[in-house]
Amino acid sequence: MVSTAVFKKEEAAHWHLWHRLPLMVRSLLVSLAVAISGIQVWRYLVSANLAVSPRTPWAAAAMALYLFFYWHYLDGRGWPHSTAAARHRDLRARSLSPAMWRWSLLAGGSLMAATVPLTLLIQRFFPTSHAFPDFLQRLPAHSLLLFLAMSSLVAGVTEEAAFRGYLQAPIERRFGPVLAILITSAVFVLIHIPGRSGVSPAFLFLVALASLNYGILAHLTQSILPGLVLHVSGDAAAFGVLWWFQVTIGPREWHRVSLTEALGEPLFLVQFLELAVLVALSIWAFRKLAAQNHSACQRPDA
Repeated sequence: MVSTAVFKKEEAAHWHLWHRLPLMVRSLLVSLAVAISGIQVWRYLVSANLAVSPRTPWAAAAMALYLFFYWHYLDGRGWPHSTAAARHRDLRARSLSPAMWRWSLLAGGSLMAATVPLTLLIQRFFPTSHAFPDFLQRLPAHSLLLFLAMSSLVAGVTEEAAFRGYLQAPIERRFGPVLAILITSAVFVLIHIPGRSGVSPAFLFLVALASLNYGILAHLTQSILPGLVLHVSGDAAAFGVLWWFQVTIGPREWHRVSLTEALGEPLFLVQFLELAVLVALSIWAFRKLAAQNHSACQRPDA
């Protein structure tokens, strides 16, 4: 009985010290722990898989099992029960009505689609090369595709849970959505810098744009699920296109051109028009989503 009382007293003291930290610091530390506990496990599994049996992609199955328990824990299941409600609240993986799903996927999906012509336009002025690392190129096609598919799932689940959930949600409740989305996007950009050689401002801009997209969706729907779906599908599509070009025509070399030269290309104007149409569609859909959210909040049973 004495030892139990001492343990509870020490636990209460630790919680007291933890809650003396500023909210933003606590949210940042928790979100980084959530992200690392997902992404690093996948990296370790892939490394072990490649070292032991590269032709048998067992790491994908192991990670799928891990993600199952990882997600349920973040959503409030498991020990300690004292944090279950907070974990469920901050993950905010709440279900949505069909109408909210339609507008959120149209709004976020249109903005995501707009990054395709935007990337092609940017490549003319800030050319970068994209290629898989040599060790991935030596893998059998089925292993490579499974690894890429699981990488997309891991990135979508862990990053949305960590940043649009555990980081953005607490800051949003205390300081409002604008500051929460901006802080979350800044952190999201920063975590995509380490380990990359020659990170271009254009790449970081596209990362920031994606984070703003997911952050606005999370705020308007009070759920990370639409952003999670778009994040996973967007990464999978990007990996798929990169893989297709890798095996068909090889890495493409882009050459910097001047604005005058770009304006003289019909394809440049077509891509610019496509970008404008998709951005306009996204803005319209986001307005509809906001109106749908406002109507839901006004209902007595909401």
